[in-house]
Amino acid sequence: MIRQDIIGTQECIGRSEAVLEMQDLGVPPLTNLQESAIDLKRRGFNVFPIPYASKQPFAGTSLKRLYSSSLHLCGDGIDKCRHGQSLGNFASLFEGRKNIAVMCGKTSGNLVDIDCDTQSAYELMGKELDARGLPYWTFNSHNGRGGYLLRILEGEAANVVAGKSKFNDVELWGNSHYIVIPGSVHPTGEFYSWRGDSDPRYCFPNSYQTLPAVSVGELTSWLGLTLLKDDQFQRKPFEMFGLPAEYAVLSRRNREALAQGANDGERNIRLTALAYDLAGCALERDDIEDDLLIAAARCTPAYSAGNALAILKHAYSKPRTRARKDSHLGDPTAKTQQLYAFAKSFDWKGKFKRKARMRKLFFMMCIVRSTMEGDVFRASVREMAEMANRKYQFASVCMRDLIGAKLIRLAVPGNKSNSGANVYAFGKEVVLSPILDSNTTPCNTNVNDWTQQKITNTDAWKDVFGKLGNVAGEALLCLQAGSYTNINSIAKEIEAAWSSTDCGVERLVEYRLAIHSLSEGLYYAEPVSESQLLMVALKLRTNGRAETQRIKHRIGRELFLNHNMYKAMRP
Repeated sequence: MIRQDIIGTQECIGRSEAVLEMQDLGVPPLTNLQESAIDLKRRGFNVFPIPYASKQPFAGTSLKRLYSSSLHLCGDGIDKCRHGQSLGNFASLFEGRKNIAVMCGKTSGNLVDIDCDTQSAYELMGKELDARGLPYWTFNSHNGRGGYLLRILEGEAANVVAGKSKFNDVELWGNSHYIVIPGSVHPTGEFYSWRGDSDPRYCFPNSYQTLPAVSVGELTSWLGLTLLKDDQFQRKPFEMFGLPAEYAVLSRRNREALAQGANDGERNIRLTALAYDLAGCALERDDIEDDLLIAAARCTPAYSAGNALAILKHAYSKPRTRARKDSHLGDPTAKTQQLYAFAKSFDWKGKFKRKARMRKLFFMMCIVRSTMEGDVFRASVREMAEMANRKYQFASVCMRDLIGAKLIRLAVPGNKSNSGANVYAFGKEVVLSPILDSNTTPCNTNVNDWTQQKITNTDAWKDVFGKLGNVAGEALLCLQAGSYTNINSIAKEIEAAWSSTDCGVERLVEYRLAIHSLSEGLYYAEPVSESQLLMVALKLRTNGRAETQRIKHRIGRELFLNHNMYKAMRP
């Protein structure tokens, strides 16, 4: 346990004054549990109440949301919350007889709990940690058992259950798992307690100093602790297995069968599926017959040519449908280009009228999320609002409109990610051309859109163009790519109204982000740096606007959790 024997004088005076003030106002003093909860919350831990003498949460507690957010602490936790007027203060969540829990993982600073189920394991882990000089907090639960708390620098740690642990009776909890800590009562009736004189409230000179983090490399070799692997599905490269480009329309499994054959026991099934897919893709039978016979000969053992031709004849005897597409089609860059090409060719004005520009923007952001996560992607309303630099209520309306137009859909099953955010996929109105081999996939004019998304997702950009407008931002990117002689050509290029484009370009010239050369009769712009955008934001008095919006969204998520917790604790 990291300790400091002398309590800071200022901290003691501050606590004494707070207690006297509460007594003068007739406010009952805080319980030990409430003080512990407020103290741990200030030190960066995701704490929440659970029923007294229990390890289970209150029925209705939104644990999934606690994996990615935490309860809201306003001020000192004693005063009434300034943001949620209908809610009580943070301390009121821990009133009465309750236990206190802490969520492991990123919401507690990448917290890891070394959970020891026997006294011998508990003593052994303490010796191992002390021998390596690693900082930790430790507590006892019951019958000599307990846990050691550490923080990881690099990210969340993967859980290690008892059967896979390097030590007997030891489990490691690093994500999507909560622990019960001192201030609580075990179901057996024993009290959880910090080991020795090591209560965090009395071991630091101020209320914000906390448990230092260590590198995961110091724990991997002897403890077996590793970082949590990226749980997003990784795109597989689009493989042709040496086949000609016309076979790119087949599913991956059938391409593999055509190139390599099949093993004994599955030859008939694999070749039948291949023949059906060939027919469903409308490939001419005469053109593919020899290749199918070669695939039959490559089976182990070889499949007879007569039987292969019989399968092919049956497949082409009636209309067939294509096999299910690969879960991640083609090369990521090619798929992204196709989505951007669809977004550019779609009739947004015809579908959404005056709302077209913002609906198109949110669809483009869905493409960005898809590029990062795959065909099924998570897109919370507040994340989308932050990307678009708009209020989350407006983002919710835009996403509903896209669903109504069948451009995106809620993915099944569940429609929710582990964090509680909605999970989407592109809808049936998004029709893409067939993907060919990455070496032969034709390029299009949208190859720079992904780069532009990266550029325009910075705080400085959002601070500036949240004030100047999205049209001004699109006009700047357009002018950076080439010069234009008049506003009409710029408006046509960015597909915006002439009046909006004229106003946006005028503002760009006013703040020296673009240049209007009277001698040459040209509009153009040079690349801008973050520092230049920061100076413009200062002139516009919008510096920090994007950060403020993120803070508001974070508080909104925390207030929702507070409301959910109050509701869950009702009898």
